[in-house]
Amino acid sequence: MQKGAEEYYIGCGLQHVSQLFIATFEGESGLSTGQPAIEDTISGEQDGAGVLDELAVDETKAYKQKISKYIRSSLSCVKEALFFAMMLLGHKCREPLLHHYRFLCKKLSDTPMHVVELVTGQITTICSEFEALLACTHEWSGDITRAVGGIHTCHSLDDNDLMYITLGGLAILLHNAACFDRRIVKQFAR
Repeated sequence: MQKGAEEYYIGCGLQHVSQLFIATFEGESGLSTGQPAIEDTISGEQDGAGVLDELAVDETKAYKQKISKYIRSSLSCVKEALFFAMMLLGHKCREPLLHHYRFLCKKLSDTPMHVVELVTGQITTICSEFEALLACTHEWSGDITRAVGGIHTCHSLDDNDLMYITLGGLAILLHNAACFDRRIVKQFAR
């Protein structure tokens, strides 16, 4: 089963992801070296070819500005501990939904009775996963805070961030549980 980007990042270790982004985008020379990627003056221009080359240079400059803006945005996100906290939080709150999705994907290829198996057992299992997460909200929000606190390349979290993680996680979890109940449980309870 393919994993998403957030599972890949979590599996690699958040500290390594942060270091990799910073080393890739900043490197030793920084974001801008002051040297243009393509020279503005083109030697050996031929008649009519200069206009096309100037357009290509302009498009290249615009592309470079757009990409460097993206790189700066990515770096500013990766340097914030709240970015990783929200990634871990979202993943934790989606675990039961991922379990449901992966169950259906696996069963679709194995047997035609996957809906029967879903109704007779998997719905209850997934609902109990939501209930278990709701019961220990403070525990896993504390685990997320500790995991993010170990990233040395990020700014630290303050008390407002910790409250935001706990309340945000609770809101996301309740939203996911309500969606699952409305779209899956109630549909198959008829």
